[in-house]
Amino acid sequence: MIPATARVSICAGLMAGIVAGCSPEAPQQEKRQEVVAAPRPASVTGWEDYKFGMSFDEAVTARSDVEWNAVSFVECRPEMATKGCYLVSDDRETYLPLIDGIAFSPNLTFNARGKLISVALDFDEEGEVTKSQCLDILERTIDRISSTYGPIDYWRERPGVDGEERGWKKVVAKTAAGNAYRYGLQVADDDYVTTPMRTHRPDSVPLDSDRPITEWGSGPYVTVFSHLITLGRGNRSCSVNIDYRSGEERPSR
Repeated sequence: MIPATARVSICAGLMAGIVAGCSPEAPQQEKRQEVVAAPRPASVTGWEDYKFGMSFDEAVTARSDVEWNAVSFVECRPEMATKGCYLVSDDRETYLPLIDGIAFSPNLTFNARGKLISVALDFDEEGEVTKSQCLDILERTIDRISSTYGPIDYWRERPGVDGEERGWKKVVAKTAAGNAYRYGLQVADDDYVTTPMRTHRPDSVPLDSDRPITEWGSGPYVTVFSHLITLGRGNRSCSVNIDYRSGEERPSR
């Protein structure tokens, strides 16, 4: 048998524990909240099957749905050894890759060592295209690039030169998906031309920096450019260009 004094001590201890557990001052078990870190921008290594550093032969056979312009193909190889070359796809024979419903035509750039250093995707539409339609295609493109590779911003070639004295206006905008971007815009009537925009390493400069592109950090990046030009008789040309660049200077045309 448990002595009476011992039973009293045990009961007193149990009661104290119950009271302490019910007390509002008792420590409560903290709920753990998972903190989801923002995804880091992806590295620019090329575009889909086309990777920087590929040889000419590897690149031209990387996709079976892309046919190359015959003249471009013949001229590219002999030019490559001295100055590098451009390889242009044949729009009439190529299944144009769709990106968010936009048909882009791929074009490749090789350096003098025969290595792939740039993949350009071009969208060109001629017809009764409105300014709002063309800008919508540009913003859908910016959304895709920003969500994958990080902020995209106004491309300034030199410090202190922003082109405003030549009719360029710096525009700060936000896409429907909420991605902020800046670009230089020149408007004539209902046509427009943008300056190139490009991605940069998030740790290199802030989005609102006015430092020139040479100070944005080295390495691969993506550029975006667009224009809408009236051709006459109600037809207009809407163009949006994406260029995935390795960071190596491209050969002059």
